Amino acid sequence: MTLDNKGMKNFISAIMFGVLTLALFKCCSLALDYKNLRIGINATDSLNGYIALTDLAAKPKLDDIVLFEAPENKFTSKGVPFMKIIVGVEGDTIMVKGDELYVGGKFRGIVKKFSNNGVDLFPIEDQVIPENMFFMWTPHPDSYDSRYKSIGLINEDSIFGVSQFIF
Repeated sequence: MTLDNKGMKNFISAIMFGVLTLALFKCCSLALDYKNLRIGINATDSLNGYIALTDLAAKPKLDDIVLFEAPENKFTSKGVPFMKIIVGVEGDTIMVKGDELYVGGKFRGIVKKFSNNGVDLFPIEDQVIPENMFFMWTPHPDSYDSRYKSIGLINEDSIFGVSQFIF
């Protein structure tokens, strides 16, 4: 990821805001259970926001932004957290027509044949989403998400919690 001057300033501002927010949670007695909260930084431009508060106790549902552990593959290491939007749940149909992706009957974007680095990408197979599995997505055209086999559907057990951007 490359950032121009404005992007770098926004990123630095986001980090400073996150540090200050964390200090506030650590130093002040707030009327919320912060033991079930986690502050995360979104380092990509696939979602609109830089700092997110994740509720570790919330149960994920359709249209939630969630933090989850991506499967280990040629692009990610084990344990790397991803933040995406749930756009497919149990019973929804996933269909790839040519290079177009449909989830639950809605067009969700294009499935690319190659990553920005020229590595082969393979689309997820047409299927009905089974119980306790989710299709993760972002609207960014270069998003690395469930549209590709190497990420695929995400099991509910791999989801850390439901996120809300605070900056």
